[in-house]
Amino acid sequence: MVFFDDKDEDGQIMTELQTDDPQELEVRQRLWYYPFGMQMDGIVADTTEPHHAYRYNGKELDEVSQTYEYGFRYYDPTIGRFTGVDPIADQFAWVSPFNYAENEPVANVDLHGLQRYFAASGDYIGSNGSSQEMRVLNSGVNVSRDMLSSKDFNYLYENSKTFYTKEQAYGMVESFGNNYREADVEFGQSFYSKVFQDEQGDIFLGYMAGDVISSNEKRRVDLKRDASIPKGWRMTFNIHNHPNGTNFSEAVPSNFGGLEGDYYQGTINQLDLFLVRKGRSGFQFFDHRKFGDLLNEDYEKANNSWDSDVFDIHRQDLNKFGKRATRFILSPKELLKK
Repeated sequence: MVFFDDKDEDGQIMTELQTDDPQELEVRQRLWYYPFGMQMDGIVADTTEPHHAYRYNGKELDEVSQTYEYGFRYYDPTIGRFTGVDPIADQFAWVSPFNYAENEPVANVDLHGLQRYFAASGDYIGSNGSSQEMRVLNSGVNVSRDMLSSKDFNYLYENSKTFYTKEQAYGMVESFGNNYREADVEFGQSFYSKVFQDEQGDIFLGYMAGDVISSNEKRRVDLKRDASIPKGWRMTFNIHNHPNGTNFSEAVPSNFGGLEGDYYQGTINQLDLFLVRKGRSGFQFFDHRKFGDLLNEDYEKANNSWDSDVFDIHRQDLNKFGKRATRFILSPKELLKK
């Protein structure tokens, strides 16, 4: 890797072979590496001004620890291993969870530990490296055929966001419970979903996590759309805590007219809800689809018509069927066993 500065703009680079004068030298930095990124001794030219911290594979070198920052983990070129475990190492049992580029650094480049890319529309674009992390391009980012053929993964990475499988999203819900169960104010986090098409053409749901928000000592957090989530993603489920240790709140009249409460919010927004309570283990889970089934069944028995797209639901129905659509679970991942 060579960094240079054509000071006189003559199109010719003055090297060490042509001058001994540091003022005339235009090569600022010349670095040689072994395949796994360890720097070779004795053949390095490294001036102090300007200093380039981005070195092996364009990654930033932490000059204290002599490791490279790869976005999700640090990489130690001396041993050819990441310093932390791959968060989805269970999907790659054939290699060490600390491996770099599946131990083939000449053939593979582990740019960010990121591999599978999807367009904002949900269509599969391509893959790179050894991990299975999924990223979706930001809205409005167009990918040309030239970019796909040249595999400009740096551009794809810089203009995309991570999204998750349902299992990973439920793991984040569980982490929320561990972090905020005993909090003295209410916190909340919403999760969003979008339809994607994988390499084989199969359809699946991808999930994105909104920011954790605080009630700031108000009665409850506001259930509103996270501005950081791209357009086209649907709010799918929410997790929050109750500092007073109570169950899901019933539908009650709001000071601003209409209704408020957990059952009302879950129903009107067609959301599944998770709740952790101070001093209590496990999670309460409100299944909005089960609520709709129970309400439909009741209305059919009464020979009434009900349009599921119109949420003109009586308060007593919200509380009656809201409780019946709620159950206790030890972990959100229990829901994956269906």
